[in-house]
Amino acid sequence: MSGPPSHALAADVADLPVDDIYSIYAGWHAEHPDIFTVGADQFNEAQLRTIEPLEQHLQHLGYDSIKPELLGFLLDEQAAVFSAVRDNTQCLVVTDALETIDQPVAGRLRPLQPSDLFNLYKGRKMLRTFNP
Repeated sequence: MSGPPSHALAADVADLPVDDIYSIYAGWHAEHPDIFTVGADQFNEAQLRTIEPLEQHLQHLGYDSIKPELLGFLLDEQAAVFSAVRDNTQCLVVTDALETIDQPVAGRLRPLQPSDLFNLYKGRKMLRTFNP
């Protein structure tokens, strides 16, 4: 017997807008050799140089306690996911310096993980591109 596969996230996405839920799953399913992530503990010197202006961008937007979590590559674009604090709320934030998305993680039983936030970013980009 077989049937359609089902997919589930460990994070609770029930309070996200429906378009963002679709985006997370769309991003999750994106497969291409030029779509991947690198964890902060594996950054090389070039990736550290890429992270620096993105971190400065978040500082200008009012984020504090900024810590890189991962660097994501989406074809020819790069975006980084950081843990940070904004308005006294712990959050995860992804930015490519043109688009910034943040989600609170404080007080949540099953918060989004850095990879979930990058999937949201990827999915939004792809859905805007292919479903205008």
